[in-house]
Amino acid sequence: METLMAERFLFLDTETTGLSVTGGDRVCEIAVVEADEKGRAIRAFHTYLNPECRMNHVAQSIHGLSTSFLLGAPRFAEIQDEFLAFVKGATIVAHNATFDQHFIEGELARAGGPSFFGSVKKIECSWRRARSLLPVGKRSLEALCERFEIGTVDRSLHGALIDSVLLGHVWASLTALEKGGVMPLPVQANLTPEIRLALRQPRTPKLVWEGPIEA
Repeated sequence: METLMAERFLFLDTETTGLSVTGGDRVCEIAVVEADEKGRAIRAFHTYLNPECRMNHVAQSIHGLSTSFLLGAPRFAEIQDEFLAFVKGATIVAHNATFDQHFIEGELARAGGPSFFGSVKKIECSWRRARSLLPVGKRSLEALCERFEIGTVDRSLHGALIDSVLLGHVWASLTALEKGGVMPLPVQANLTPEIRLALRQPRTPKLVWEGPIEA
C-alpha cells in the first residue's frame, strides 16, 4: 500500500513523567503508528516504560499512568533496538515535535544509543504545519480533530497510542488542505481490532506490541 506522499510516514507520541528533560523527567509511554495516504493506521509499535523516577502528579492526571503501575514495564534500554528498527529511515510526525524529540534523544543518550534525529529521514511537526495552514484558531490535537471531524472515541485520558492514530488522520487532512483538494469525509479514528484491544483491555505494564494492523 502506498504511504503518504510516497514516503514512509510514522506518527509518534510520548507520555512523560513531567515537562523537563533537564530536570530529570522521563518517557513513560511511547507509540509509533505507520499510516497510509488516507491517514489509516496499518502498523504500530507501542510500549509503556519504567521511567525509573517518580511521576509528577499533574502528568499522572493527564495520562493516568502511575509510578506503581510502571514499575513492571520495561526500561527504555530494553526496547531501544526494537524501537530504532521500527523508525529507521522514516519520516516522523509528532504534534509539538521538539518536545518528543528532546525526550527521546534524552532516553537514547542515557542508554548509550545513537541520535534519534540521525536514525530517521526527517522529523515533521504537525503543530507547526497547522499554524502555517490555519492562522486562526486553536491547534491542539483535540482542536484539530474537532475541526476536521475526526472522532476521538476511547480517549478519556491522553494516551500515546490513540493520539498517534488520531495524528495520522489529522496529518492526512492537513495534506489535503495544503493541496487544495477535497477534504476527507468525517471519520472515526481508525481503531482496528488490535488497537481497540490495546486500548480497552486493562493496562498491562509489560506490553510491548509491534505488528501489522488488519482492517
